[in-house]
Order: sequence, then structure tokens, then C-alpha cells
Amino acid sequence: MRRVPMLSVLFACVAGFAAGGLAVETGSAEIPAGSVGEVLRGPRFQLRRVEFTGLHALAPGDLSGALALRGAEALIDVDPDALCARVEAHRRVERCAAMRLPPDRLLVDVEERVPVARLGSTAYGVDARGRRLPLVAGEGEALPRIDGNPAWALDFVAAAAERGLDVASVDARGPDDLLVSLPGQATRLRVGRDLDRALRNWDEIRRRGLARDWAPREIDLRFEGSAVLRDLNGTEGG
Repeated sequence: MRRVPMLSVLFACVAGFAAGGLAVETGSAEIPAGSVGEVLRGPRFQLRRVEFTGLHALAPGDLSGALALRGAEALIDVDPDALCARVEAHRRVERCAAMRLPPDRLLVDVEERVPVARLGSTAYGVDARGRRLPLVAGEGEALPRIDGNPAWALDFVAAAAERGLDVASVDARGPDDLLVSLPGQATRLRVGRDLDRALRNWDEIRRRGLARDWAPREIDLRFEGSAVLRDLNGTEGG
């Protein structure tokens, strides 16, 4: 006699409570596969509702197609791992976990990938790990813009966000040369590889009001213990 896998037995027990009393023997006796299977594939345990949690930028309709569920499918026949593998193929999905909830519900919990910057004038963004992903409508307006190689700019974007520095755009010319624009300001910042030093210099400039009084076109923050302020005519101050 073929035995029912233990996961199916557990499912049947949970389903029994949901159904209002399904008797399933789980002792040492063998359980006929047919009787349990017939009950769990009956009308009471057909999948009727799919519920998503964890969605922010995405909507359920964005992922429903990835589930590839058949109509009138028995809940016990839904493979949560296979389903999540399909959902995680979406470029905006970081992780997925699915759970069958007898008698007729499927819960799909999604962790989305979060863009930290938009890529130039495109409809794509990049997350903190440098993965390219499509942006939803209006999402890019609140994100700093990166031109050039995003790998050179992401550490600065993260460091600036940690310190509460709003960034409008980063021109990533090279790993040691970033031109940073701030919202509503004509002055741009020049940043090198040592991000902590650059941000310390910027904090000191703001504290002393030099950017306001000098009104430079560019502030070069790449030097230890000082910064170079350049105006439109190339005149420098330190």
C-alpha cells in the first residue's frame, strides 16, 4: 500500500481543522493514499484566493502572471518553492516565501528590491548592490540621478543618505572623481575615494558658512583637512 508523505499528512491535519473536522489517523497504521487525496483535492480545498504581503512599489497584478497557477487547482498540489522561484525571477523581487493556508488560501510574502538611484534619463534604477531594475511610474523623481558608472557612485550615495545629505545627481567620471549636485544649489561638490574625509570637509564648510559666503561654483573635498573652493573664473580659495 502506498503511504501518504508526512507533509501531506500535516497538510491534511491543518485542513481538517479548517474544514470543521476531518479525521486523519497518524499513528503507526498505514494511511491509504486514495482517501486522503480525494478529500484534499475535493471542492472544499480548491485554491480560491491568493494574497500578497510586503508589496510597496509593485502591485499584485505585476506578479500574478509569474505564479503560473492553473484554474481549479487543488491547494495541496501548489508547490510553494517552485512558485517562489518564478516570482523571484522578477527583477524587482529580492525574496519570496509562500504558504498554503487551508482550505483555499495561498499567502505570498515578497521582499522587494529597493532602488537607491536612477540611471541617467532612463526608466531604470539601481539598488544598493548595483543591480539594475525597472522603475515604476513616478518613482525616479525622488531618487538621486547617477550618470556614468553606478558602481563608482553607490558608496557615496549610501554614505550621503546615512548622514542626511540630499543629493540631486552624481556624475561618476571615475572611481576617484565624482561631481555631486545638491538640490536647489548651483554649487557642486567634488568627491574622491575617501568618502568619510570628503563628508567631514563638507560638514566643516557648512558649519563655517563658507559655501554661503563665498558662493563657489565647485567645492573640491578630496584633500585632507581642507577643501578647495573654485568660482566660475577659476579663482580658488581654501
